[in-house]
Amino acid sequence: MVKIIAFDMWQTLGTYEFDLYGEVLKLTKLNMSLKGFILKMSKIEVEGMIGDKERFVKKIRLLGVTDKLILQKARTLYTKAHDSIFLYDDTVETLQELKNRGKIIALITNVDSYAHKKIMSLFPEGFFDLVLASYKVGIRKPDKRIFLKLTEKYSQKSEDILMVGDSEELDIKPARLLRWKTAFIDRSGQKSKYADYNLRGLKELLELMI
Repeated sequence: MVKIIAFDMWQTLGTYEFDLYGEVLKLTKLNMSLKGFILKMSKIEVEGMIGDKERFVKKIRLLGVTDKLILQKARTLYTKAHDSIFLYDDTVETLQELKNRGKIIALITNVDSYAHKKIMSLFPEGFFDLVLASYKVGIRKPDKRIFLKLTEKYSQKSEDILMVGDSEELDIKPARLLRWKTAFIDRSGQKSKYADYNLRGLKELLELMI
């Protein structure tokens, strides 16, 4: 029986009011897919004591974008997106009901400090039993070490843990390697062949986690 449910953040619990990465990709005109762009951005390591916004822009620069006007527009889009972060209508209600049923609720997310503060302000204080934010732990999904930090805290069998996310590469596949159960969520109805469950909304979890 599932005792711990770990959630991704972006496109799982909430998102920006517009597609930040999609808009930046169009702006830069880089010759890659949106999925490829997001994965490349997530894997670029930026050293040095710089702010999150400048870290984001530096990653774009490292992908070969040098036009100063384009980079400034990317800064503006970053700020605008983070000021618009919201939770989906079913997020807090569903997670609270799972908590009421005795489930341990965790958040495992690739996020910088700027966005993390915005996200956490949308939830009641102390809402999650465990938060694994990449900027704090120094590890990003799909690196299995960020997932293993959950099992370091809670000594549960792998089959007692469920990972819920919208990315096969960042959420589903690494969780499967650890033999966790997995739920792929896509509100447009796309499905993953790798996940144990496919969801169109978070409330569907309540039918599975009886």
